[in-house]
Amino acid sequence: MRWFLLIILALLGFNLFGQNGYVKVSRDSTIIGFIKRYTSHMDGSRGLEVWRTKKDPQPIRVKTSSIYEYAIKKDTFRILYDFSPFTSENIYFEFVEAQVISTGKVTLLKIDALCDLKRDTQSIMINSGGGSVSVMTFRNDNFTYVLEEPVTDYLQALPYEQQKLFEVLKDFFPERYLIRYKEEKGAITYSKVPALVKLYNSVR
Repeated sequence: MRWFLLIILALLGFNLFGQNGYVKVSRDSTIIGFIKRYTSHMDGSRGLEVWRTKKDPQPIRVKTSSIYEYAIKKDTFRILYDFSPFTSENIYFEFVEAQVISTGKVTLLKIDALCDLKRDTQSIMINSGGGSVSVMTFRNDNFTYVLEEPVTDYLQALPYEQQKLFEVLKDFFPERYLIRYKEEKGAITYSKVPALVKLYNSVR
């Protein structure tokens, strides 16, 4: 029983220590290890600490502003730099974190935000890093999807209005694919975007 308790405590300590993952500072430079978030006591900057072994005497610290992509367990995140999500709105992020939902011919990303629960349509304050704050309008769902064309690195946030959504989707998908999807699945709404992207990425 004593050995069993020691093993459990060791595993708990291991989980608190860090989670398996990786950090990319560019598409071609990846650091693999145990990932733990940190906040610098010197300047307040945040980032990720990568321990190559549990007893790594010199873990690598990477500031958020230097990260291209990182993964912790099964969750992967991209950092988007100099990002203007909507061409029709004067919104700009120095950098912002987005979860990777689907990859392939098209990449689907998801940006979450803090919300003001007192409103039906929220004005969302998103900390874009470096102390700067941007304001963005979100639905009650409190997130927005972003599509990326991996070959060209073209990024575009998806509007919530159904007609505008369809027009933006045409920048990433063949129109005949979208029309056929509508015929088989019904109107393309925001909630159907992940399934639409997943199906498109699965077709060779």
